[in-house]
Amino acid sequence: MKNQCWYWGDRKGRPYKKRGKFVKKRIITKKFISLALVLILMFALMPATVTVSADDTVAAIHTNLKVVVNGKDVTFDAYNINDNNYFKLRDLAYILNGTEKQFEVNYTESSKSITLTSGKIYTAVGGEMAVNSAENNAAAPTTSTIYLDGKKLNLTAYNIGGNNYFKLRDIGEVMDFNVSLTDGNTVINTSEHYFDDTIERYYNYVNDNPQIIMLFEHPAGATGFTDGEMAAFSILLMGKLGYADFTNGNSKEEFDKITEKYFGKKIENFDNSKSYIIPETGMIAPTGWDSGKMYMVLKSFTETPDGVKTAVFYMLVCGIGDDWGDANTIKKDLLSGNFNGYGKTYLVNMQFIEKYDLSGGMYFQFISLNELGETNEKPTPYSTKADSSDNNDFVKQNIDMDSCTVSMELPDSFCIDASDYSDNTNLFTSEKYNFGFLTSANTKIPTVRIKKGNAVVGAISLVNFENNPDEQFGYYKEDPVKNFRALYFQLPIGSLVNWGAEYKVVYESDDWQEGTATVLSYYRSDFFDGTDITDFSHFKQETIEGNLRINLYNRGILGYNRDINKFVKIELYFDAVTNEELTHIAESLRINLKD
Repeated sequence: MKNQCWYWGDRKGRPYKKRGKFVKKRIITKKFISLALVLILMFALMPATVTVSADDTVAAIHTNLKVVVNGKDVTFDAYNINDNNYFKLRDLAYILNGTEKQFEVNYTESSKSITLTSGKIYTAVGGEMAVNSAENNAAAPTTSTIYLDGKKLNLTAYNIGGNNYFKLRDIGEVMDFNVSLTDGNTVINTSEHYFDDTIERYYNYVNDNPQIIMLFEHPAGATGFTDGEMAAFSILLMGKLGYADFTNGNSKEEFDKITEKYFGKKIENFDNSKSYIIPETGMIAPTGWDSGKMYMVLKSFTETPDGVKTAVFYMLVCGIGDDWGDANTIKKDLLSGNFNGYGKTYLVNMQFIEKYDLSGGMYFQFISLNELGETNEKPTPYSTKADSSDNNDFVKQNIDMDSCTVSMELPDSFCIDASDYSDNTNLFTSEKYNFGFLTSANTKIPTVRIKKGNAVVGAISLVNFENNPDEQFGYYKEDPVKNFRALYFQLPIGSLVNWGAEYKVVYESDDWQEGTATVLSYYRSDFFDGTDITDFSHFKQETIEGNLRINLYNRGILGYNRDINKFVKIELYFDAVTNEELTHIAESLRINLKD
């Protein structure tokens, strides 16, 4: 494997937290205990008031971090502490106000406790999103007890200047919104459940940093890295960043800056297999060497309390001059465990610490990297997908409505309540289920309920085309986004809802006689005068020009069959399904005449 250089990619890393579910420890107590023990437990369970000495503080480096929040750029005042970035809790609550993941923050001085309440509008106290003096500071571990909806949380947090700072991913996990790194940007998406994206994050990082390919020169089993490996790593990184001088060399200080960051030490001998000192100038230049490429897929990993990760990867080597084709295809194949046609597979052990710089960028500080030998085992990439007990499986449902059968695949925790079927159902005004776009006050259409457990989370309605839709389809061919909306414009007329701007066609027959699209339905708050709707907790809320609840969104699906002149309209509470689940339901939706 000499003269070969390897790219490597992995899939995930941290222990999986199922969507919205967390592993909790159960505390078992005896029924009868002594009075002394009661007193001991009472004092032990009381929120502790801790006096923090100067020795307990750590350095907090001020930084301004750009985060993309639901598609919009937001700059946060933040601090980098021990190579991790921390955000002010009240800034996050303020920015998420009006979304489906909004939360209130309250502090109780007497108990030294912070209480978070999910779904509640955040009450600003002043100073949110304020631009600070850009000075570094001292951070002390937060001594307050933290509760979410009455349950105690165990989160790493720091107090800086009277404000509490948390890791963004920790807040995303407990509040169940997604945090990811996309194209180098930290992204918050409140319409997606939290999921651990470590595998994807590592894959992108390693493939964006080809200098890692030079860290396999040392003998197998050796700890640490040779001066030559660190020199080659530094030279390629400087080349990537655009300041490597392969002829005249670079300074020792430039090398030191890189190796101290990525390896925690300096190069001792620059005259090695990968670099040499230019006698006349003392600058460091590369010796002659070349490389190929490699890919790596995570197999398993462990992590110590101090953040050291020990991971085993599958490694596939692409030699110099070889071309395996499209990068996206390679990534899809390898991460799914399809290694066929990609050459020999090796196992690799790597120890590293995941860190973050002041711009929010992730990097590895490497401890060791060793090849374990070739393997012929069936690839089993590390996976954080939910097991069969999670609600990611789908079950086909057939519903007889009027003269038709409507079929679709719903998450296995959902069911159709056929007992609610009625030819004279006015879903919005009579049944008070807070679904508006399915009917108007004077329109009666066949409707059934979608339930999750005993709770109504959606509704399905079957509607006739009032007019021949061919004209609208003609417009649709010219402008798919605008005129697919126009095609369905007749449906909400007279109801308490309008269409949002988000339309996505997910299925069409070749002759355009059948099709489905996912949509957003939105309600204007001034339409609710005189109605019984009071609970907006399951709607995605939006603030426009400072006014909350001007628009309230739910997820929807529109499907049609022109051969039988029928529409199906489905509306689901915004938090009832993910975007992926909504798309799956839409792809499976079909309308047919009864046999």
